[in-house]
Amino acid sequence: MQEFPRCRIGAKARPRLRRMALQAAGVILWLFASFAAFCQGIPFTQNFDKHQYRGGTQNWAITQDDDGIVYIANNKGLLEFDGKSWRITPVDNQTIIRSLALGKHSRIWAGAQSEFGYFEPNSKGILTYHSLRNLLPSPPIADVWRIAIADDHTPFFQTSKLIFSIKGTTTLKPFHSISTFVFLGKANGRILAQDIQAGLMEWTTGDSLKVIAPPPPKFGIISSLLPWSKDTILITTQNGYLWALSGNQISPWQTEADDFLLKNRIYTAAVLADGKLALGTSQGGIVILDRQRKPFVFLNKKNGLQNNNILSLFTDRQGNLWAGSDNGVDYILVNSPFSFLLPDGDLEGAAYCANLDGPWAYFGTNNGLYATPLPPDKILAHSAFSLVQSTQGQVWGISKVNQDLFVGHHDGPYRLSHPLRADLIGYFTGPWTYMEIEGHENLMLVGAYHGLHLFQRKDNTWQIIKSYPEFNQESCRILAMESPHILWIAHPYRGIYRAEFSPDFLDLDVSFFNSRNGLPSDISNYVYKIGSEILFTTEKGILTFDDLKGAFEPYPLLNDFFPSPGSVKYLHEGSNGEIWFVAGDEVGYLEVSQHKPTRKYQKRTIPFLKGKILSGFEFILPYGPHHVLFGTDRGFIFYNRKSKPNRPPGVLLRDLSFSSPKDSLLATERKHQFLRSISNAPVTFKRKENSFKFGFSLPWYGQHERIEYAYLLEGLDTHWSEWSEKTEKEYANLSPGTYSFKVKARFSEFEETPPSVYRFRIAPPWFATKLAYLLYFLLAAGILGYLVIAPKQRFEREKEFLTTEHQRKEEDHRRRTEAAKLELDRVKQEKLQAEIDYKNKELASTTLHLLQKGEILHKIQDDIQRIARTCSEPDTRKDLLSLTKVLAQDAQLDADWGQFAQHFDQVHSEFLRRLRERFPELTPRDQKLCAYLRMNLSTKEIAPLLNISVRGVEISRYRLRKKLHLEKDANLTDFLLTF
Repeated sequence: MQEFPRCRIGAKARPRLRRMALQAAGVILWLFASFAAFCQGIPFTQNFDKHQYRGGTQNWAITQDDDGIVYIANNKGLLEFDGKSWRITPVDNQTIIRSLALGKHSRIWAGAQSEFGYFEPNSKGILTYHSLRNLLPSPPIADVWRIAIADDHTPFFQTSKLIFSIKGTTTLKPFHSISTFVFLGKANGRILAQDIQAGLMEWTTGDSLKVIAPPPPKFGIISSLLPWSKDTILITTQNGYLWALSGNQISPWQTEADDFLLKNRIYTAAVLADGKLALGTSQGGIVILDRQRKPFVFLNKKNGLQNNNILSLFTDRQGNLWAGSDNGVDYILVNSPFSFLLPDGDLEGAAYCANLDGPWAYFGTNNGLYATPLPPDKILAHSAFSLVQSTQGQVWGISKVNQDLFVGHHDGPYRLSHPLRADLIGYFTGPWTYMEIEGHENLMLVGAYHGLHLFQRKDNTWQIIKSYPEFNQESCRILAMESPHILWIAHPYRGIYRAEFSPDFLDLDVSFFNSRNGLPSDISNYVYKIGSEILFTTEKGILTFDDLKGAFEPYPLLNDFFPSPGSVKYLHEGSNGEIWFVAGDEVGYLEVSQHKPTRKYQKRTIPFLKGKILSGFEFILPYGPHHVLFGTDRGFIFYNRKSKPNRPPGVLLRDLSFSSPKDSLLATERKHQFLRSISNAPVTFKRKENSFKFGFSLPWYGQHERIEYAYLLEGLDTHWSEWSEKTEKEYANLSPGTYSFKVKARFSEFEETPPSVYRFRIAPPWFATKLAYLLYFLLAAGILGYLVIAPKQRFEREKEFLTTEHQRKEEDHRRRTEAAKLELDRVKQEKLQAEIDYKNKELASTTLHLLQKGEILHKIQDDIQRIARTCSEPDTRKDLLSLTKVLAQDAQLDADWGQFAQHFDQVHSEFLRRLRERFPELTPRDQKLCAYLRMNLSTKEIAPLLNISVRGVEISRYRLRKKLHLEKDANLTDFLLTF
């Protein structure tokens, strides 16, 4: 077998390892009895880069106000963060802010380059900078590196040559350095400064700086002061040393991390909520020491930080740690119920299994099985992990069977014969899991890639005694033992097997279930043992098996918690009877709310774990009374269910503005006036100021919980809105009246903040005010009195008016009747004239038709006569001549034309008469041509009427233009139509 150098154990080391194991086993019971709330692994870190907060890279100081809003001294100004949005406010000279300190009344003191002053909210709650640099004498000061606030709220500012205090905002008192001031700070109520030559100095009640201790050897430049106990202040120096100040005595304060600190230097420090010590270094990130001065965890770029050069540290009200670095801001969730662990280091492999039941902790990943001695406090954040020998590669599981630990490895079954060595106990690949058989301590079942195997222990060794042929080609990964002789095996892509063993376990009877005999489908079927019951998760929900009926049935006790059938992929029972589950992306547990007479559950989800669990190979390990371990696609996650962080008192109103006629900021909240406004008079707005936009947020930092909001506008809404992550609400065109805007937040289905309230009033228009209503009353009373005093006068006036009105109406009716009669006569005359005109037009049309007919008959007569003259047969000629006489009787062309001309003039306003008078030289043929053109006939239509060819018509038109004296570009037809 391959040997791994860091796992090689010599014979001399084995007794020492055995002693270590016995010592660890001796404290294991104590560990479970007194398990404190702590971060098991490496804390999660939320990163904010300069693009997110829209500022500069370096962040020099951090503080937080009473409402939980965080402020950061940045290269480009003061950063403000409320958990939802970032804002930045520069100082007057636009320089780097080096120092911050929180004063009273929401005042934030700030020091910058050649600049100092304070930020304070204006009347609208908007943070505004007020410079005080005009109080300083010339020449201009350099950077203000530190600020300390005395117990009487007096601020002290430190530059390299000067420390000065401010009384109010008008009086400055300077303290000059002996050589150079390099530090100013406060701890345990004491304000201390360091002069590089004089040593440690303290501000006294007599408004003076007094030297209290010269610098001891290797003291260096102070980087921070920390309250450690009632009478002890910890001092960190930039050269990496820690010192304890008791009274006026300075002594070294050694830790187990001294080598690391001397190498990487200490630039800043902070005390955590649980008393641990966080030290920020210039090169190595952050190290957190516990109260015993031992390293608790090292934080750097490899496990979450953006930069290893830490410029500032601050512990917020949630107990978590803010770190301002040389390039960005990091929020370290040291007080979160969640932490993570990467036992394989930089490999960051997927996590499949773990075992913490013993003096050693084991973690299985796709890179191998890793082990570390379990510390007495069970904190693994700074543990050194070793790869268990022979386990490099994919590890599927680690199981404890009758006090032995077995490893499910891709290469085969292994047994841990030593904490850091595994021995092969069988020659088949891919054991998934190992199961002990109740009542049979020397037997165990092993499910593998290709089958189910029975192992027996003989002389402290395990050997295969049976491989069941019924499962030679089946993967046996998901197993649940109903009883010592009944085993359920689920195959997610085929179905479910029920194996019943013989008394000696050498034979078995197998029943198979799929979509054809009881299951909803062939896929997505899993089996788990919860308590004494065997449960099946399928595409149609959770089922149980009824032995009497031989059929699967729904399990309503749990199905009601999962409305999406088929979403449940994993179930695991915890030590307290709770049921852990993975359903789709949702991860959580069903907490037992009632044991008797029937068991009932409450569903608890964990939004932080959404989408993080390794899909298809879900792993959840509850251990201890309140702790749970989860396998993810990148290491393990620890969860402390007992952790109860400090919750904010309520939601903050961050923006209140008019949404019409244009957005204009009205107010933002400072010192939580939003909550207290319920006891104050409502703010009054004008009638036209009736459209509002509320912006709100909860100063809750970190992403381990999903924050949802609900709101209600009393006076308009009748019930609370649905829960959502939306942090804005608009109301438009509100009616006059008094309103109360309420908003609350929740962290889970069972934990809500108290409602925050903002009361306001929209004034009515002038015509709806009290004064207007008084005027309306007086006017109504006057009108009523008038109606009572003068009813008869009004009656007489109305009677006279009605009589006059009646007479006027009769006269109007008479006039309208006469006018209607005249109008009727006119209409009749117009109708008769229209009928006459129509008849004239009809007669003219008929006459024209007869004229055309006559011309045609005349042409026929001429043709017959011509034929008769050339005909050689006398009889035929005689008949033709007789026919011409008949036609001659009807050929009266001239009479017909005269009649046509008469009617044509009647229809066309004496057209031919006027034409003859103006142009007397026109011939009858010309007049006919003019009449036909006036009728808008074409050349082809005119030719047969004039008994000439088309060419003849065109020649006639040409001659007619000359007789009418028309210009070359004039249109003949248009002229005649308008003549």
